[in-house]
Amino acid sequence: MSSQPNKRKRHDITAHEKREICRYKLENPKASLDGMSNYFANSFGHGIGKSTIGDILKKNEKWLNIVEDESSLSRSRHAKNQKLEQALYLWLSDMSSRNGAINDQMLIEKAKRLGEQMNVTDFAYSRGWLSRFKSRHNVAKYVNEGEAASADKNAVVSGREELKKVLNDYAPEDVFNMDETGLFFKLGPNYTLASKPVKGVKRSKDRITVALCANSTGDIKIKPFVIAKARRPRCFGNDFNPEVYVRYRNNKKAWMTSDLFCDWIRAFDRQMKSRGREVILLVDNAASHACGNVALSNVKVHFLPPNTTVWMRELFEHSRHTTDRI
Repeated sequence: MSSQPNKRKRHDITAHEKREICRYKLENPKASLDGMSNYFANSFGHGIGKSTIGDILKKNEKWLNIVEDESSLSRSRHAKNQKLEQALYLWLSDMSSRNGAINDQMLIEKAKRLGEQMNVTDFAYSRGWLSRFKSRHNVAKYVNEGEAASADKNAVVSGREELKKVLNDYAPEDVFNMDETGLFFKLGPNYTLASKPVKGVKRSKDRITVALCANSTGDIKIKPFVIAKARRPRCFGNDFNPEVYVRYRNNKKAWMTSDLFCDWIRAFDRQMKSRGREVILLVDNAASHACGNVALSNVKVHFLPPNTTVWMRELFEHSRHTTDRI
């Protein structure tokens, strides 16, 4: 029985390799397909058939113009209607710069309108095309974070300059920041694994407010300030004392109020005085932080401009080290 010849192992040829083949032929016009096959088998570490090289050279203009970002791909990611996609991407970029919310259906509808204006007739605005468009342009779903887009740019610039001057008088370990966040402690996940669709339930809106404070070096973390609705939740029982772990207060809405903040900042000032430290406390300008009549001996309060907290963070944010609590 005669032995069958060994088949050449199949390899995906990247766009970069195809571009190199076309460049080699351009620089060596007299090179044969057989010679190129041997040359690139040694260069790439895998065999390339003569017929494959011939097919690549037939589309040399396409592979010579491949962009660097696509050179690792085994297939070209060129759009069928590049002008249409360029126009759509410009529109998307413009809407993003204006903080507009865009979804898939809006992209498809806008593409259809642009196609009508550009007399594009041989094109299907399908979900498959949209997926490839987003892949080509690195478009993904993002969640709007914080309130940075609402900030007054002039306020950000002036606020940063003022903050730099203020912080020059304090060492990093004496710069503190305090802020509140809502904790929806009964809120479960909004997804699950199942073999068939499942019905959702009404999501709990029960919340507490947690105020956290630490210095910029992270070696001092103030005991968390928790505000809830109940004066003493039943889950605490008769023996549990929440003050061992947190500073606990309550009101009807579980919100921070100016009275609670003033009470907290007095206690914070006493803590700093007992340690012999003069510090600065950075807080946002929320109405609940109004404490103009409170006399403080060791704490200077600096209010940040509206909606600029995220822009100021880099000026006083440093690496955290220990977990020492006051």
